[in-house]
Amino acid sequence: MLDRRSFTHFLFGAMAAGTVPAYAQAWAPSRQVRMIVPVAPGGTTDLLGRLLGQRFTDTVGQPVVVENRAGGAMVVGTDLVAKSAPDGHTLGILLSTHTVNAVAVPNLPYDSVRDFTPIAHLANFPGVLTVHPSVPVRSVAEFIAYARANPGKLSYGMPGPGTSGHLTMELLKRRAGLDIVGVSYRGGGPALNDLVAGHIHVMINSPASSKPHAEAGRIRALATTGSRRSDAFPDLPTLVEAGQRDVQTYEWYGLFAAAGTPEPIVRYWHTETARTLLVPEVRARLTALGAEVGGGTPEEFAAFLGREREFWAPLIREIGVRIE
Repeated sequence: MLDRRSFTHFLFGAMAAGTVPAYAQAWAPSRQVRMIVPVAPGGTTDLLGRLLGQRFTDTVGQPVVVENRAGGAMVVGTDLVAKSAPDGHTLGILLSTHTVNAVAVPNLPYDSVRDFTPIAHLANFPGVLTVHPSVPVRSVAEFIAYARANPGKLSYGMPGPGTSGHLTMELLKRRAGLDIVGVSYRGGGPALNDLVAGHIHVMINSPASSKPHAEAGRIRALATTGSRRSDAFPDLPTLVEAGQRDVQTYEWYGLFAAAGTPEPIVRYWHTETARTLLVPEVRARLTALGAEVGGGTPEEFAAFLGREREFWAPLIREIGVRIE
């Protein structure tokens, strides 16, 4: 897999040729499969769980039931995956918070690396840098110049400690030398509402949430944070294109099982995931949300996770993110 700074839109193994590797089916599920989603219903994680769960139910010969197990900054549901039997009948959809929690949550009941088997990199969702229209800027360069000329006078919405919107904004502040005050919220929705109302000035949020407000002129979109232009905002440059070459971020999503899951089971679910991400309706749903569809082997996904931990851990410690 490409490193995190050059991650581009690519597919699993032979997908580029329109095919999926045909592994010898030495294993298949023999009973109902649990798909653990460590958040409440609604939102991207839940959507991914239900997209995969429905397709798997249609193709693997057993029902795949989504279980929403929210709580403790996703620790409750994640712990269920870690402590499940490694027999292929419990899967979990985890996201970037999994990497953050390894550093920011004290006394985790599991080891974020040793207790999990990565199966498939599902997708990356870049963020969108947006400002309230009262901020007199229309480009990243103008935004940086304005923020530097007005230190401490701008505020940004933090969807929660350790979220992609929080960490990316702190990364941009350090790379560009900006003094912008963070305002913490319980989720992206309340923060976005305050941005629209003009109570805060800046926010990095998801393409799906930002797009309707940007199109209505309630907020102004300046750039996306991913490795390529977003299908949701094709006319917007990335931060890299806008001159911030060290700021390329996204919220990743992946499919996991418990540590010790045998190789034939890992390959089975990896192949089923690859087939699902080739389905036109699934791909259309993801790209409409602004996703960069994931890819690579389970081993490449594991290496990607290692790079994510190395990249974010120093910043998380520097700004003192602590999630109780």
